Amino acid sequence: MSNKLDVVATNVQVPGVVESGHSQYGHFLEKRPQTSFFSRCPFYTPPPFLPSPPSIVLKCPRLSQGQPTTSTPRQKARDMRSIVTRLSLITLLTTLCLHTQLACVAGHDWFTLPIRANNILIIDQTGYVSMNTQGLSVINMVDGSTFTQLAPDQSKGIASTDLIAHVGNTLIALDAYAPGNISTYDMSTPSAPTATGSVRTLTLDRFTHLHTTSSRLAVAGGTGPVKIWDVDSAGALKTLATISSSNEQNVVHLSEKKDQIYIFGPLATNSFGLRIVALPPTESAPKEVSQLAIDGAGNTKGSILPVHLAVSAHEVEDTLLVAFAKGLAIIDVKDPTTPTLLKTLDLKLQATAMTVYGKKAYVVGTASTPTLVTIDISAPSAPTILEESTLPSNCKPVSVTVSDQYIAIAGHDTGLYMKRIVH
Repeated sequence: MSNKLDVVATNVQVPGVVESGHSQYGHFLEKRPQTSFFSRCPFYTPPPFLPSPPSIVLKCPRLSQGQPTTSTPRQKARDMRSIVTRLSLITLLTTLCLHTQLACVAGHDWFTLPIRANNILIIDQTGYVSMNTQGLSVINMVDGSTFTQLAPDQSKGIASTDLIAHVGNTLIALDAYAPGNISTYDMSTPSAPTATGSVRTLTLDRFTHLHTTSSRLAVAGGTGPVKIWDVDSAGALKTLATISSSNEQNVVHLSEKKDQIYIFGPLATNSFGLRIVALPPTESAPKEVSQLAIDGAGNTKGSILPVHLAVSAHEVEDTLLVAFAKGLAIIDVKDPTTPTLLKTLDLKLQATAMTVYGKKAYVVGTASTPTLVTIDISAPSAPTILEESTLPSNCKPVSVTVSDQYIAIAGHDTGLYMKRIVH
């Protein structure tokens, strides 16, 4: 079997549909038993007032009182009403229990699903989790139950589901086992995606990265080329551009507003930073328009240090936010020919993933403990730290996703961490 590649992923953020992720733990593989959602959380202790799910035995009232079993029509109707009433009570109490438990998530506790999770995408109440060699899991975000799980289709050469993103109703999955490939799924039925189209083989190397906009897909292949496709409403992929480089191309971010792509990796000057490449409206040669070295994220003797990788980039208005080991770099890209590094915000952690939702950025990484940092980006050129939250100590945060109701962190082989939030 081919060696596993390190992988990273981000996706354009729109309300209710977001994903972002990064993985450097591709060689860890583990299978865990499935248990009920609420029994899986080692960090959750029910408060004293929380009722247990009800246990009610349904009996015919007359039988329980030793009365004769012969029933008149009126008695049968009364017995049926009694049973219906008790069933309604069970449903009500069970719902109250579940909602009370979920409400507690809004505090400081995280629910944990003991599944392998490299990347997660949330659309409304449905979560899509890439699970490497275990494939794709589709979960109900309300209660953590599994709608379905799709194993990699080895007959088509798919060994793993590592990174996921979406364009409209098309789910895009990247297999980062060399040689690597892209496959697509129709999400018209959110809880039951189905494989569509043909599998595309890619040239990949370490630190593979995936990004989408509302109509395009880009994949960085490390020392392999950056491939860019237009994606139509039916999920069909049409090649738009191929960008090759003698240096690694580690992180890509497609601009939603402009025909250009931001590429992060080593520069020819033996430093690390940003390249801005203009994309043609039709298939033809793309053109590099500028470069910008990022201080503190460079190379040592021409060899990139993974700890210094840009792990995620997001375009907010005319500003590019870039999370990397030193913190959060803020770059003015209003004029793509002269990008300017405005400042670097010290996050005091080694970032592994970032996502943006509304006027906030969420960065996960490791310091002395796994940490989530929430940042106010209402003024993108002058972000401020709002909160630093400690994650469960065993968490390996490789991806973070925020929707209108939930925040979810993929912890690789330590599980999927979920929390209900209020914006």
